[in-house]
Amino acid sequence: MPVNNEKVNEDRKKLVDAVIQEMEKGTPFFWDSGHFGSLNRPRNLMNNIKGKDKPYKGINAMTLMYYSMKKGYKDARWCTFKQADELGFTIKKGETGIPIEYWEFKGPKKGKNPKTGKWEPVYEVDENGNKKPVIVKYKKPIVRRYVVFNAEQMEGVPPLEKPFTMTNEERNIYFENMINNSEAPIYFDQASKNFYIPSSDEIHVMPREQFKDMDYFYGTVAHEIAHSTGAASRNNRPGITEFAGFGSETYAKEELVAEMSAMFLNSEYGLTADAIHMDNHKAYLRSWVKALREDPDELFRAASMAEQAVDYIKERMIMKDLDKIMDPSFKIVSYDTSIREYYQGAFPDDELGERITDISFKQFYKELKAHKDVYDLVGVGDSIIRERLFNKLAEISGKDYSEIYLLCLGEVKQEKDSANKKAKKPKTVDKKKLAEKVTQTAVDEAHQHDFPLEA
Repeated sequence: MPVNNEKVNEDRKKLVDAVIQEMEKGTPFFWDSGHFGSLNRPRNLMNNIKGKDKPYKGINAMTLMYYSMKKGYKDARWCTFKQADELGFTIKKGETGIPIEYWEFKGPKKGKNPKTGKWEPVYEVDENGNKKPVIVKYKKPIVRRYVVFNAEQMEGVPPLEKPFTMTNEERNIYFENMINNSEAPIYFDQASKNFYIPSSDEIHVMPREQFKDMDYFYGTVAHEIAHSTGAASRNNRPGITEFAGFGSETYAKEELVAEMSAMFLNSEYGLTADAIHMDNHKAYLRSWVKALREDPDELFRAASMAEQAVDYIKERMIMKDLDKIMDPSFKIVSYDTSIREYYQGAFPDDELGERITDISFKQFYKELKAHKDVYDLVGVGDSIIRERLFNKLAEISGKDYSEIYLLCLGEVKQEKDSANKKAKKPKTVDKKKLAEKVTQTAVDEAHQHDFPLEA
């Protein structure tokens, strides 16, 4: 629905037309990893200079991200002409700004002055005797238009004192916390699919070791968690609460919300979208183009809902109990962590820890799957160490301890299976058809995304 500002509507149409052209070419702006995986979420220059850094959100974040990509800006800071002038900066000759929106939902109440006939603010006196304006909620929000310029369009702007950077370890802490605090249970039980089931409020994804790297893993889980925020008990989004199946209009719109949620998270935490992700989602492009042509405001509606999803994820998952995790004594353990480093930190009194082989948990798991002898692999023939590492590996991978333990018994199990087959040939059962029959209902409901990545 158009807003009550003709100029803002013109700005929106111009942006949507450009985005549609890119979608028709197969290159929507939110898949530009060079910009949206580099911690350059747009923020206000004046606030940044004053040490009150705060990123733009929703519609404005999307708009400035798009124009940053198109114009090649690497600096994420923006401000108005007036703000630049107050800071002593000069806009370069010939530069043009980018329009953004400011929504006012409440403001000073106004009444007609009987003496002057003019409409003036209404005041009240608080309990301390201070005079202050009466604030009321507007029946319809007032949308104002401002034009902002990028820091690279100005002269005199100092470089960032503290560049927006984040180490892999810091990023892992945030996303591991997100996974641990997910309100929808996450099951790492899929061979090649990743999806969210609205009816049971469950997320099903592939095990970590099947992803090419941690960026792909975290990005995939974040995408599915973004879907889960649409549940009725959370943000109550129509794309989830009124799910109408694959190919439906509501499904396509929900996918657009999830993709834009990923864009906001990518730009804030430095994740990147890979080519496989893009290929798996190109099927939605035609639906997105159709939806935007019918209602150009759908792009801005999606950006607003995506921002709500990200706010929910950050507040209730990423940042929840973060002070405990940020304690110097806390050490994030992931697939990339050395099993020796983990063991020595967790069990400093065990002298055998120094003799453990220096390999990562990912290598450890891969070798176990290949049925390598666990004691040769660890370098220490100690059952206590084995059990402790198996328990931690089960925790990291999201598997049951029994599954990890059976890996080192794989060859024995295979020999027994082979002997049993020779002794008695079982009746043939088409397990594939049986599995398809059992899971079809759940899969029909699920938001599926193919990520056929191999370790």
